Amino acid sequence: MAEIDLKCIYCSEEKATKQIISPNFDDDDNPLWNVCNICDEVIKLQQKLSFGILSESITMVDEANKELKKIAELTAKPIMTGIIYKTEDSSYDTMSIEFTGEK
Repeated sequence: MAEIDLKCIYCSEEKATKQIISPNFDDDDNPLWNVCNICDEVIKLQQKLSFGILSESITMVDEANKELKKIAELTAKPIMTGIIYKTEDSSYDTMSIEFTGEK
């Protein structure tokens, strides 16, 4: 892969170091994202968190939350995750989780 000389599309703060497939599965206009290593890991953990909530896996949710909190503390930067989910009555609801980066 050629060297990427762009800012990370996710945090806009760090230099992009790799390309990943867009986590927005319907993003045909921008199928590849240039991201930094930290955001690559954050995106993977946010996906794990979402799948854990959808599958009602407490273990998966706890693991993802623990790792996201650790990254926020190590980088001293906040991480915000927004989740849309289907409720028992088939309506949709949202929740957000924020790790402030403070210890």
